[in-house]
Amino acid sequence: MRFGTGAMLFGVTCRLVGFAPEQAVLIVSSGGDPHYGYARNAVDLARHFARAGIASLRMDFSGLGDSLAPGDGETHVFETDRRAEISAGLDALARLGYQRFAVLGVCSGAYHAFHAGVADARVGALLLVNFPMFQWPAGEKIENFSFVWDTPQRIAGTLKKAASWRKLLTGQVDIAGRLALQARWWGAKASKLSARAARLVGWRLRLSFAQSAAQTLARRTRTLMLMAPGEAEIAVLADEFGDATAGITTRIVPEINHSLTTRAMRKRTVTLMLDFLAAQPGPVAAE
Repeated sequence: MRFGTGAMLFGVTCRLVGFAPEQAVLIVSSGGDPHYGYARNAVDLARHFARAGIASLRMDFSGLGDSLAPGDGETHVFETDRRAEISAGLDALARLGYQRFAVLGVCSGAYHAFHAGVADARVGALLLVNFPMFQWPAGEKIENFSFVWDTPQRIAGTLKKAASWRKLLTGQVDIAGRLALQARWWGAKASKLSARAARLVGWRLRLSFAQSAAQTLARRTRTLMLMAPGEAEIAVLADEFGDATAGITTRIVPEINHSLTTRAMRKRTVTLMLDFLAAQPGPVAAE
């Protein structure tokens, strides 16, 4: 399919012949991977959903795969706003006759799906795998993605490896840049802890973007977050919500890794998503 403004966006539908159009999942781009996904994970996810009677559209964001970017400009994995593109994907599914929608994303795809769910009330369910963060620091270099949220514990772990010391001693590591990122990490951590302490003593503080967004979603959108063990994303949620994730269903899944690189991982992921969608059917969420 081609859709969106000027038909610049591209996607592939997957559905069983003979099923009435009713419910569908929009599978969005992850990182720089086209619509088939890393190691074809999006293809497997789509086929698993189809076997369960749920159609899907796996789309390329503009500037990725077969979707064009205005002016053929470069796009940023996180900083480029994808909300309008995801809404265009929902429009395309609606024109095919589908009435209920879920949006599925892995890593950066989960990031954009979350923001689209907050903005577009048609999103009945969010299916997020290894959700990385709530907001990307404006202007941050994408090559710093692996280090922006590095905890001191993760850094200490890398220092136990000989390869890390070789890179350090041969000048392959930007020490000043890493120290600046760690200073930012400690500052953000201190801010979150202070806010949590203030709320415990009854002070009413302005909600963070994550907390406000979660409240919006809790009113109309069911949200599932699946995470591989040991992922930094687990700490991201804890920093914002502590033990209570404001209506977001979270689950650590030992059988998966970050990018769902095997068929068994994808089957496990879809099984959990189908269970989630079927558990509490609503008027707009895919079941």
